[in-house]
Amino acid sequence: MKLSVALCTYNGEKFIVEQINSIVNQSVKVDEIIICDDGSTDNTIKLCESFQNTSNTIIKIYQNEKTLRVSKNFEKAIGLTTGDLIFLSDQDDYWENEKVAKTIAFFKQNPKATGFFSNANLMDENSIVIENKKLWDSVLFLENELNKPIDLYKYITQTKSIVTGATMCFKREILNVILPFPSHGLIHDEWISLQLANQNALFYTNECLIKYRKHANQQIGVIKDKKLEKQKKAILVLNNVIKNEEFSTYATAYKLLFQNYNRYKTLKNAKDLHFDNNAILSNLKVQINDVNTKLKKINFLKYYIFKINNYLFTKMKF
Repeated sequence: MKLSVALCTYNGEKFIVEQINSIVNQSVKVDEIIICDDGSTDNTIKLCESFQNTSNTIIKIYQNEKTLRVSKNFEKAIGLTTGDLIFLSDQDDYWENEKVAKTIAFFKQNPKATGFFSNANLMDENSIVIENKKLWDSVLFLENELNKPIDLYKYITQTKSIVTGATMCFKREILNVILPFPSHGLIHDEWISLQLANQNALFYTNECLIKYRKHANQQIGVIKDKKLEKQKKAILVLNNVIKNEEFSTYATAYKLLFQNYNRYKTLKNAKDLHFDNNAILSNLKVQINDVNTKLKKINFLKYYIFKINNYLFTKMKF
């Protein structure tokens, strides 16, 4: 089995050496690391080349002639891989030593899986692990609190995306399903997870296989902490795990549903959709109407203020 890593970089000199070292020194070695750089102006390329110059021939570096941005840069990197399993990697994280070995073992134990993601420890700019908090806490994959088995397709489409690309690995056989990425609407990891979840082929482990770095210069990051609690309650309500009569909880749920509705609405003209986008939009409309009714029942006055405010400032309507 050939193992590939698709690693995208952009001005990542501060952390790229630590990340590449963690990949190169895995207990099970990968066969190639495809690095696609999106126009770095710092020493990122030189640092990556230094690995090539010290006998590491598995590293191949590609420099984009024009800026592609995150999703399209990953599309390019994935397209350049040749492995049977393709791992995605950010430039600023750290792979635990057994990540590759445990991922391979998982696919062997779960032959129906074509995609796989994990939890992660969080660390700061100084590579110090942030205690008592995991990646899934920040992206609000409430795995421990939801009824099992979790319908990942429903969770992603009706609440929020919870799969972080930096923890993801998938089989080469699904490239014809996930490529090309849409040019608008969904980021690459949400797109991949949506397609695989639609096929009931997306699996996960709650084990932390990487350290995910939180820092000021992330191109894409996790939700700000102050928003987490409200969104957490809203997601549990939407998944019928708890009953909550607070107006603010249902208002947050309403906003989450509308964010998803608008995302999938933009996909109407996307090519090669492998799922029924209209069905997703219809289901979201039903949920939005249910929450709308609940808002009105909880507090009639607040409801109209909320609706007027959303119409004026966010155009939150069908």
